[in-house]
Order: sequence, then structure tokens, then C-alpha cells
Amino acid sequence: MTFGVDIAVIHKIFKAEIPDIRTPKGFTAFYKRYAKYVYSICYHHLETKSDSHDITSKIFESLWKRRDTLYRDTLSDDKSWRNYLSKAVKLKIYDHLRNQERADRYLST
Repeated sequence: MTFGVDIAVIHKIFKAEIPDIRTPKGFTAFYKRYAKYVYSICYHHLETKSDSHDITSKIFESLWKRRDTLYRDTLSDDKSWRNYLSKAVKLKIYDHLRNQERADRYLST
């Protein structure tokens, strides 16, 4: 039985298009869409607002600098971007904790 509904229309409604991060307007929309997600992962692991804000800023700064080299075909949907961003956040957190440990060792000597 068919209800006369176009599958493409339903797909568009439920799958919001990922903004093109190569343009300032698209990057701003991308930031608004994913900044809270990135920040929440940071805060979950670090439990400090300032470090979480710093790492979130670094993630998006890095994306902006590499916006032309990121492949839209590979990172074409929400799930792909969320996976990519969560891995990027975890790597930045690891770097942050490693640098913090080095600073603590240096200051204690």
C-alpha cells in the first residue's frame, strides 16, 4: 500500500544536510551544530569548564585550518562527523593530559 509520499522528501526531513565547512557561513552552521557535542565529551572526561572550552576551540580551529583537505564524501553524514569529532576530542584530551603531566613534573623538580 502506498500513501503517495515521496521517499526522498522523508529522507531530507529526517537527515539534515551537513553544512559545507569550506565557507565561513557553512563553518558557522557546522560549529553551531556540533560545538555542544564536542564540549560535552571534553567536560565528561576533564570536568573543568576552562579546559573543555580550550579543547573545543582547538578542535574547531584545527577543522577550520584543514577545511579544504577534509573529504566530504567520507564525512558526509551526521554519524560520520560525530565519530570523527569524538576521536579528535579524545586525542586532544590525551595530549592535554600528557602536557599537564609534564608541566606538573617540571614544576615539582
